[in-house]
Amino acid sequence: DHAGKWETSMFWHMYPELIQMEKFKAEKIEVPTYLDPPQNYYHETPAWEWKGDLRKTASPELGKKAVDLIVDHLISIVREKLRETKTR
Repeated sequence: DHAGKWETSMFWHMYPELIQMEKFKAEKIEVPTYLDPPQNYYHETPAWEWKGDLRKTASPELGKKAVDLIVDHLISIVREKLRETKTR
């Protein structure tokens, strides 16, 4: 899901002025690939077919939910580390 539903939604939430959903086409495309790992760890081929229509599955609202969850998780990790530091 390279630049799929989740990535597109998060980007759309954070940078709505840069999204150009009208240019999205749910069809087979050629993508640049690397020949060898580690860059092409999954041995993907240059032919890429979208599994879903991002115009229907992605949204800035979904992106906000994802970003908020990620930020909340990171905040909890930082707070835990700060608590550990104070108890030493």
